[in-house]
Amino acid sequence: MKKKSIYILMTLILFWGCIMNLPDDVPQASDVFHLTDRDGNPSTTFASGEDFYMYFNLVNTTQDSLDYSYTGFPVYFSIYKGTTRIVGSMDGLSFAQVLIETKLAPGDTLKGMWLAPTPPIQSTKIDLDPGQYRAVVTFPAIEALQTDTIPDINFTVLR
Repeated sequence: MKKKSIYILMTLILFWGCIMNLPDDVPQASDVFHLTDRDGNPSTTFASGEDFYMYFNLVNTTQDSLDYSYTGFPVYFSIYKGTTRIVGSMDGLSFAQVLIETKLAPGDTLKGMWLAPTPPIQSTKIDLDPGQYRAVVTFPAIEALQTDTIPDINFTVLR
C-alpha cells in the first residue's frame, strides 16, 4: 500500500511539474481547445519529431456552481490517425477508480495541458510520422456549458 501511495504521489508531482512550465504566450482562455507550438504560437502544422502543446480551458460562464465528476485526471488528450488511437496523455498511468465529485464555480476554469505527443511517464520520446491526425480532448460532461459542441482538432505532421 505504501508503494502505491508513493507511486501516485510521484505521478502527481510529474503531472503538476508539466503544468508549471507553461509558455508565456498562450492563447486566451476563451479558446476552449487549441494546439500551439513549443513557443506558444497557435498552429495545426508540426514537423515530425516536434513536440507541441494541447490546451483545454473550459470557463463556467453561468451564475451557478456546476457539479461534475471524474476518475483519474479530469482532462486528458488523445491523438488519432484516422480511426486508430496513436497515443494519449495518460498512457502508462494507472489510477484507483475513485469517483471524484466536485463543482466548477462561476468564473472558474477547468484546465488541461499536455506537451504532446509523449506521455509524461514515458521515457522514450514519441515521434509522429508525417500525415493527418486528429486531436481529441476528453473531460467531464457539463451540460450547462454545452460541452458537446467542442470539436476535435485536425492537424498535420510534415517531414
